[in-house]
Amino acid sequence: PITVRNSTGQGTFDMARATAYSINTYFMAIEERTGLCRPAEIAESMGVFLGSGGPLLRVPSFTLGSMEVTPLAMANAYATFAAHGLYCKPRSILEIRDRENRSLDVPDEDCTQVISQDVADGVTALLTGVIDGPITGRTGAAMSLADRPAAGKTGTTNESAAVWFAGFTPDIAAAAWVGDPRGGFAHPMKNLTINGKYYKQVFGSTLPGPIWQRSMTAALEGTDPTTFTLSNEWNLRPARGVTSMSSLVPGLEPVPNEDEFIFDNSVKPTASPTVAPPTGDTAPTVPDEAPAATTPE
Repeated sequence: PITVRNSTGQGTFDMARATAYSINTYFMAIEERTGLCRPAEIAESMGVFLGSGGPLLRVPSFTLGSMEVTPLAMANAYATFAAHGLYCKPRSILEIRDRENRSLDVPDEDCTQVISQDVADGVTALLTGVIDGPITGRTGAAMSLADRPAAGKTGTTNESAAVWFAGFTPDIAAAAWVGDPRGGFAHPMKNLTINGKYYKQVFGSTLPGPIWQRSMTAALEGTDPTTFTLSNEWNLRPARGVTSMSSLVPGLEPVPNEDEFIFDNSVKPTASPTVAPPTGDTAPTVPDEAPAATTPE
């Protein structure tokens, strides 16, 4: 059995708000509908495997990020979203020169379209909402970049055994992990003093988020800002009393207000989108801000 809870918050959520607030129970409900196999296969097609190199485990806590994967795998998966679903195997070699300073051939990129452009762009729209969206209280608001849009997601495992932030701009993707190399569950990120500052509990937005934000700012310094060009005009638009759940608990129906949002992809772009080139120890496969789920027994 698996017990799932949220760190804070309750009520009825659409996908945009559930992503922005990192609502564990919402995504567990989706997993019940989709099953485990196909989502895990898609993650693996984007280069997400266990840190050992093995396949992802098909267990109920999969969707909450209970697997041990590498920051490189997470950054590359997020780069796949930035590249409209085009996955490229990561490589560290940019250039090779011999002793005479002659440039030698570097193998071509090995890239495959693993998810449709429309699906990838929908994920980008969701993750952009985490950082730059209109939803008050979104977990990634502090990670906004000064001169360009960004998309990303916080991640916090049970008891803050490991904390994450992964994200991307149209040009570059990165992932930041913070944890104790001696073992996260034995040495969780709680009651710590780091650089003279005391932390009762560390979350994905506490340390990894600022690390990601500062690293991305430095990496992009001096470059021209670019914007996300999506296959559809994916936008968050106001909606009244919208819910993605098929049934509601009596008395807990959503109250209509101006702060609820749903996705609107009804407006088609006037020009073809450009494809941004993707870039590219343990981690959740789907970063989650709140303490996630108990490990299945």
